[in-house]
Amino acid sequence: MQAYSFIPLMEKRGYGRIINISSDYGAMSAMSSEGAGAYKISKLAMNALTRMAETEVRGDFKIYAVDPC
Repeated sequence: MQAYSFIPLMEKRGYGRIINISSDYGAMSAMSSEGAGAYKISKLAMNALTRMAETEVRGDFKIYAVDPC
């Protein structure tokens, strides 16, 4: 996956952790509320990228999107 150019290095080692910082605004349910449009879209895209990346790697990998609040 191009967005995570370091995944080949992690695959070579057979281990890796990726933690993306997200928020409640990145949920599909947040898209119907007003305000912060660009921020919401960027978090939604990052959450989607996280889900896609976790399906493409094999081995001892964990890829998370977490909300620190």
